[in-house]
Amino acid sequence: MEMSPPKTPRFVTPEGSLIVPPFKSGLLMGNRGTLGPKHFALPQPHAPNKAWITCILKENGKPLPKVDVKYTRLFFLDEVTAFAAGHRPCRMCQFRRYELFKDMWATTFGKRAPDFDETLHRDRCHEDGTKRTFFSPLAELPSGVMVKLNEGDEPYLFLWGKLFPWSMTGYGRPITLTDNTMVNVLTPASMVEMFRGGFPLLVNREETLHSSILAYL
Repeated sequence: MEMSPPKTPRFVTPEGSLIVPPFKSGLLMGNRGTLGPKHFALPQPHAPNKAWITCILKENGKPLPKVDVKYTRLFFLDEVTAFAAGHRPCRMCQFRRYELFKDMWATTFGKRAPDFDETLHRDRCHEDGTKRTFFSPLAELPSGVMVKLNEGDEPYLFLWGKLFPWSMTGYGRPITLTDNTMVNVLTPASMVEMFRGGFPLLVNREETLHSSILAYL
């Protein structure tokens, strides 16, 4: 009996790792360049390209035309997941969101701020490719960041003072912890500063927050 080839892991987790998607795609697509076997061996698979981007799949209800650029398509549950993994909006298909991101970066870090792709790469990856994280009390975190409570636990989205458990298919019932609870922050430090400085969470935008969260608001 002939064995089917294993499926390629292309669904991005908040930790930046890739897993086999439970369905065809998520709400957003993106890439980290063209990935080969040696790249998939990394904890956070990526090509040398440091521009990890996030793309919309449709505009005004219609699928976007395919572009003649070679890359490995990756998929995300939603935008806050993509930010946690260290991706930023694509300049081509998300021009307005990209411009907002670029302007907020300059506002947050100054006009002489270093290149955001370089900074995000430093903030999301150790030299060995593992996820770079940091610890913080919940009280010091803005809405929109992803955290973990303990090693091996599921990620949580911190939103409006509550922690929503993340999964491949959506968010679960939230929990509430005390403000002084220490958590391991998955969202890159520079992106956390962007949220803290006012980078908007477009809660009325389908791609920003997966609709499963509406059941608990």
